Amino acid sequence: MLEPRVAPRLARGLVTVAVAGALVFLASARVTHAQVTEAIKRARQAEEQASQRNKAVDQQAQQATQEGKPGAKAPEKPAQGGAQNPQTGTQGGAQPAAPRRPAPMPRLTSGPTPGANAGGPGTHTVEKGETLWGIAQRYLSDPYLWPEIYRINKDVVEDPRWIYPGEVLKLPGATPPATVGAVAVATPGGQPAAVVQQEAPVQEAEPPEGSTVFSSFRRATSTASRNAFIQRPAPIVRSGEYASAPFVTAANGPAWSGRVLESLNGVSVDVDRKDRAIQLADPVSITPPSGAPPQVGTRYLVIRPGPTVPGVGAVVVPTGIVDVESIERGKAPVARVTKLFDAMRAGQGLIPYERVRVDSAARPVALANGPMTTVAYLLADPVLPTIQAFIVLGAKGITNPRVGDVFAMIRPATVGATGAPVPEEVIGTAQVVRVTPQALTAVLTGQNTGAIKVGTQARLAARMP
Repeated sequence: MLEPRVAPRLARGLVTVAVAGALVFLASARVTHAQVTEAIKRARQAEEQASQRNKAVDQQAQQATQEGKPGAKAPEKPAQGGAQNPQTGTQGGAQPAAPRRPAPMPRLTSGPTPGANAGGPGTHTVEKGETLWGIAQRYLSDPYLWPEIYRINKDVVEDPRWIYPGEVLKLPGATPPATVGAVAVATPGGQPAAVVQQEAPVQEAEPPEGSTVFSSFRRATSTASRNAFIQRPAPIVRSGEYASAPFVTAANGPAWSGRVLESLNGVSVDVDRKDRAIQLADPVSITPPSGAPPQVGTRYLVIRPGPTVPGVGAVVVPTGIVDVESIERGKAPVARVTKLFDAMRAGQGLIPYERVRVDSAARPVALANGPMTTVAYLLADPVLPTIQAFIVLGAKGITNPRVGDVFAMIRPATVGATGAPVPEEVIGTAQVVRVTPQALTAVLTGQNTGAIKVGTQARLAARMP
C-alpha cells in the first residue's frame, strides 16, 4: 500500500505522461491532415489549369475554322520573330492537337472556290492573317490536311509556321475534270434523248516529294490498278478445264512411254501399295516420257485409258498433274502431285503437260444455222448430266473447230400426241474445251432439262474468231 503523499505524485505523473502522448498524437494528425489538404489543393489547381487550356484550344480551333469560311474575318498574322503554330495559327509553344477526325479528301476542280481569292487555276494567294490550317479548311474541308498543302509548296514555304501575304500556294488535287464521252439517256414520251457527259477519272502524276496517306495520287493509282485487275478479261476457257477434260485419240489408244511408278509417301497401316490411290501432294517416282530429259519443275499430265467409242476413238481420262522435284543419277526422278482430277494410281501414264492457247479477250460470235453433230460420250456415264459435266461431241462435219466454240443441245421438232407439231427446243449449251482430230470435248454451261444423253443432237451456235 502506497503512502498518502506518494499516491498524488504518481497520479500527477501519469496524467502528465498521458497529456504529452495525446499532444504528440494530435500534432501528428494535424500534420497528416495538412499534407492531404495541400495535395487536394494542388490537384484542383492542376484541374483548373487543364480546363483553361482545353477551353483555349477549343476557342483557337473554332477561330481557325471560321477563317476558312468566305467572309469570315481572319486574325492578323503575328509579327516575325515568334513561332506560329501551323495548326492553330497561335504564337508560342505547341498546343495539344485535337483528335484527328477522318475525312475524305474531295476532288477539286480547277480554280479557287467561291469567295476565295484568285491566284490562278488550282492555286491560292495568301492574304494577311491566313494560316495553313485555315487554307486547308477552306479548300480541303478539313484543317488537319494542312501538311498536304505544305508538302507540295516547299519551294515557296520554307517554314510551315510562317506564310506571308502574296505567296501563291498550289492546291492538292486541283485537276479539271475531262469529258471523255456522252451517254444518251432515254426519256419517256418519245422526247429527244438527254445527253449526259461522263467525267473521266483524274490522272495525276506522283508528287516530286512522294505521296502521303492524304495524297489523292495514292488513291487514284490504287483504285485504277484495282479496277484494271477486276476488269481484266479472263480467258473464255480456263486452264483447269482444259487440263482435266477427257479427250479422244485414235482407236488403238494413246501411245505413251512415261509412267507413274509408285507413291513414296509411307503409311502406318500395312496395305497393298498397288491398290492404294495416290493422294494430293504425295511424292511419286516416275518414268518420264521419252524424247526430252526432265528437269526440276517439269510438269506432266497423268492419264488413264478410258472406253473406246465406236466410230470415234479411244477416250483418255486425265487423273492429275505432277511436278518434278528431284533428279539423281541412277535413280528414278521424284515428282509431287500438284493437281488431282480422278483416282490416280501406280502404273498410269505420263504425257507432257500442254497449256491452253486462247486469246483472253476473244469471245465466241453467234452463228445462225451452224453445222450439226451428236453427243458421243458422257464422262462417268451419269444418269442426269448437269452443268460442268464433260461430254464428247463428234468432230465429223465440223470445219475448223476451236477451243471456246459453243454448241446448243437440241431436241428436234416432233409431232405431239394430238397431232400438233412441237417445235425444236434448246435443252442445254456446251462450250468446247479441248479439240482432237477425232472428237471435241465440251463442258455443259447451261441446261433447261436433264434430257442430255448419248445421241443428243448438237448445233454449233457460236464460233470463236
